Formats: sequence, C-alpha cells, structure tokens
Amino acid sequence: MRKYAFLMIVMLMGVSQVGFASASKGAATVQQLAAQGKPAAMILLGDMYATGSGVPVSDVKALQWYKKAAAMHSVFGMTNLGRIYFYGLYDVPKSNKIAAAWYAKAAKKGYGRAQRHLATLYFIGRGVAKNDIEAYAWWGLAAASGDKLAKRYQRIVRPTMSREALRLANEKVLLYERLYGYSFQD
Repeated sequence: MRKYAFLMIVMLMGVSQVGFASASKGAATVQQLAAQGKPAAMILLGDMYATGSGVPVSDVKALQWYKKAAAMHSVFGMTNLGRIYFYGLYDVPKSNKIAAAWYAKAAKKGYGRAQRHLATLYFIGRGVAKNDIEAYAWWGLAAASGDKLAKRYQRIVRPTMSREALRLANEKVLLYERLYGYSFQD
C-alpha cells in the first residue's frame, strides 16, 4: 500500500508542478517503474490509461497493465480484473464466472475488498453457486480486515440464516482466517 501511495504522490507532483514540469513527466516515471516490474506502478499506470491522467485514454492499455499486475500476484490487479469482467468494461465480455475467479484469487491472498466482492457473488449466485454460508463467511473475513460494508452485509443477512447455518458460517470464518488471513502485501 505504501508503494501505491508513493506513486500517487509522484503523479500529484507531476500534475502540480512540484518536482516535475508536467504530468507527462510524472507519467514517464510511473511507466518506467511499471516496466521494471513494480505491480503498484502497473496498477497506477492502468488507472492513468483508464482516466487519461498524464497519458491518452486507452482501455486496451489499461487492461494490459491490470493483467500484468495480476500476473505479478497483485491483489489490486486481480480485483480490478474481477470488476472489469463483472461489469464488462473495456470491451471485455461480461462474465460473472471469470469475475468470481479473479475475486477469489485476490480474496485468498487476504484482500478484504475482494473478499467482500466474492461474498456478494456467493450471496446473489452470480459466477458461483448461491451459498449464504459462503457469503457470510467471506463477509466475516472481509469485516475482520476492517471492511465496514462487509460487516453491514453480514448484519443484514444474519437474521435470515438458521442457527446451524450461522454456526457453519462462523466456523468457515475461522478456517478462512487461518488459510487466507485478512492482511496482504502488494
């Protein structure tokens, strides 16, 4: 996360003329770091291409950089790909199944936001079989990482679950904490 924050500062410096003469010079720095294999820079560069910050807008290049970051085991890259496939962004065919697979990869690396998204897919049965116990368990793990929405979703679904289902779900939360945790490094 610190690397990502640093790169955001680099971009802001490029935009505000503090340290860099222009946003394009800041973009060049980020491109250089991304080319060196830095996943945080790859994500930032993907975001820059997606929004046109310091570089021309290019959905193709944004997607390429997110894929490269995911290939480097970046939870941010994986989660971005989950979002892209879920919504069918950047001319990518919408696929809930592929979205669920990307969210699951990031969730199993301990990323709370991906855990929340995966839980939601289990709850609504998109890309994975509908399973309230799995949904509750993944929301529990995301909530343990500080995800407030996940905690709220758990509170909403709890009254609809039987005692046995809640017991099983809580056991899964503990199991998933041991297996996947809820902290990560990128």
